[in-house]
Amino acid sequence: MIREELKDGEFTDRYIDAIAKIIEAKRDHHRLPEAPEPEQPAQVLDLLAALNASVEQARASRSFQSLASSAASS
Repeated sequence: MIREELKDGEFTDRYIDAIAKIIEAKRDHHRLPEAPEPEQPAQVLDLLAALNASVEQARASRSFQSLASSAASS
């Protein structure tokens, strides 16, 4: 989806709006606008913990499959 495909008013590009305000303030020699605080703090993901959990899940799945194969062939 590209910006031109969006209906007017459906979405706003806050980044472009913020950059325009900064440029305008600098051009007119005014103070830069304050950055608004985020509405909700972003959720921080521990990527290493997620990777380790995924690896452990894959190992457990493989060992379960190995046990199931051994039991079926016995």
